[in-house]
Amino acid sequence: MPDRNAVSPWCCYLLRVEETVQRSTLGRLVTGEMVNLEPALRVGDSIDGHLVLGHVDAVGRVAQIKPVGTAQYWHFTMPEGLKAMFAEKGSITIDGISLTIAAVFADTFSVSLIPLTVSSTRLQYLQVGSEVNLEVDVLARYIDRQLSVLGGGTATAAQAGGSGIDQNFSPRMVLSND
Repeated sequence: MPDRNAVSPWCCYLLRVEETVQRSTLGRLVTGEMVNLEPALRVGDSIDGHLVLGHVDAVGRVAQIKPVGTAQYWHFTMPEGLKAMFAEKGSITIDGISLTIAAVFADTFSVSLIPLTVSSTRLQYLQVGSEVNLEVDVLARYIDRQLSVLGGGTATAAQAGGSGIDQNFSPRMVLSND
């Protein structure tokens, strides 16, 4: 096994275990429960898809599973402090599975899943009400941090198990000749 793995999607470094247990479902796993195991990307590997760090931001819940043709639309709750991080066609990592957000609603978001994705991951064992680990898009995380530094964002990740942009913030672009 490589020296670093993302496990559903906890980035397994021992020094961060307490924080990981607080922000994720790790402390509620039972013996024999399936997890998704992803090896770390190695230098020189092809980057093809979403960037996933394996750092859980918060726990969400399966809110609805709706079959549509051969696909399934899965709706998940959005933790309050993360709502600004979700955008249609943006990326989200759910239990270590990198997915594209199909739609965003007031308190939930949805992803469209093909049968292979469900059957080859731990999603096959989940039902409405099941908890899942959420990792927001890394670019959204950095944008929120930059806005916070500039005085507009909230960067509440450390405070509320997630981060978000102040809903009253009015974005502005600063142009410079530098």
